[in-house]
Amino acid sequence: MPLNENWPLKYKKIIFWLFISVLVLQSIMPINNSNSKLNNTYLFVFRMDYVVHASIFLVLSVLHRLAYLQKEKFSLGKEFFYFGLLLFIAVMLEVLQLIVTYRVFNINDLAANIIGVILSIPLIWQIQKHKKYNNARS
Repeated sequence: MPLNENWPLKYKKIIFWLFISVLVLQSIMPINNSNSKLNNTYLFVFRMDYVVHASIFLVLSVLHRLAYLQKEKFSLGKEFFYFGLLLFIAVMLEVLQLIVTYRVFNINDLAANIIGVILSIPLIWQIQKHKKYNNARS
């Protein structure tokens, strides 16, 4: 069953916070050794895990929208606040790896996280536009 607006709000919030919890755990788990290619932090080198990072934060942003902003009236101030909150989460999950000695901070991962949040904006706008169109037809 897809995550949609017919689900109770509490389930959407639980899914959002479980997703955040998995991201935090993944950020602090020792998943690679010191010789891993994931520890190479060369600038302007493309790796597929950057696409994964962007995709994860795109999904996180959409989950956040479904969990917290479905019933609220549109407000540009709230939009900027929540966008800033998602950017903060994207940055902090990567900065967390500076603190954990067995993980490596990667500026490219950080950029991919931020790109994922930014790419969610037009997707969320399309979802809202589609929802308004369907509500008008009903």
